[in-house]
Amino acid sequence: MLSRRNWSSLVHRAAPVLLLGIALAVLGNLFMMTRTVTLRLDDAYDTMATITTDPLVVAQNSMLIPEEDDLFEVSGSGRVVDIRMFRKFPVSVSADGETTEVWTYGTNVRELFLLAGVEVGEKDVANYPFEQKIERTTELSLTRWRSERVVTEEVIPYSVQRMGLGSGTANVRYTKGKNGLKRVVLEKEYLGDELVGTTVVSEEIIRKPVDSVAVVLEGGTLSTSRSATTRYSYVLDMLATAYTYGENGPWGNVTATGKPVQVGRVAVDPKVIPLGSRLYITYPNGNVCYGFAVAEDTGGAIKGNRIDLFFETRDEVYSFGRRNVKVYVLDD
Repeated sequence: MLSRRNWSSLVHRAAPVLLLGIALAVLGNLFMMTRTVTLRLDDAYDTMATITTDPLVVAQNSMLIPEEDDLFEVSGSGRVVDIRMFRKFPVSVSADGETTEVWTYGTNVRELFLLAGVEVGEKDVANYPFEQKIERTTELSLTRWRSERVVTEEVIPYSVQRMGLGSGTANVRYTKGKNGLKRVVLEKEYLGDELVGTTVVSEEIIRKPVDSVAVVLEGGTLSTSRSATTRYSYVLDMLATAYTYGENGPWGNVTATGKPVQVGRVAVDPKVIPLGSRLYITYPNGNVCYGFAVAEDTGGAIKGNRIDLFFETRDEVYSFGRRNVKVYVLDD
């Protein structure tokens, strides 16, 4: 049986061993409880060893200082834990001439417009896809789609009818044609101020066109001076205008038949007077207006019973203006 003295000596010698064992047990337990925790905020992160996985405690002991409204998402298990910290950020939302600032943790574009109190139409367009998630400070803008109906009036050009005449028939004249008119309802679509589409909704004929019809004429003899006469195939009542150098479109100073412009070479509608025809031009009362000419040219505005007479100077053009004339188409 151990004496008190011997027992005290034994305890004294065993104490260090017991303390070491306890310390090792505590350290082992701490080791088993230690986690490697990574805290992330956007592109920044901080990794640490800790025995707690409480997001707020981890954040408070990291270099990523938390803010009051931050949210946390914990993932992972065992000894490796990942904590993501979400922080509100502003998004500028512009629509209908107004701009609103919305604070969010991150959501898609459509939801951000709704949070800003902006109703999105089916065909409206934003500067980002509506389903794209926004995760950082961004400026959003909405372009409105709209449509409007417009009523217009369009000319229906009249046609020239030869009434079964062959293309070589020269002894003809044409009755006066008249353009028709139709009312057209259009629906125009806009994105913002940009026109992106036009649809014809309806058309209504207001006035039908009156076609110009070829009529066979009897030729005759024309007195061109006191002592000279010439035969003609047919005569046309026409409206005459005048032009001079540099006024006949892309041809410059060359006629549609490739010849230089000059007095005596006039512009006609080839459907009415074939190019190359020899002409004699008088006033309705028979007095000479222009005299002999050749149909060598055409013009964008010279359609139907119109003829354009060439003069050397602008003064002559202005002086002539617009006049009614008789055009005799001479026999070849």
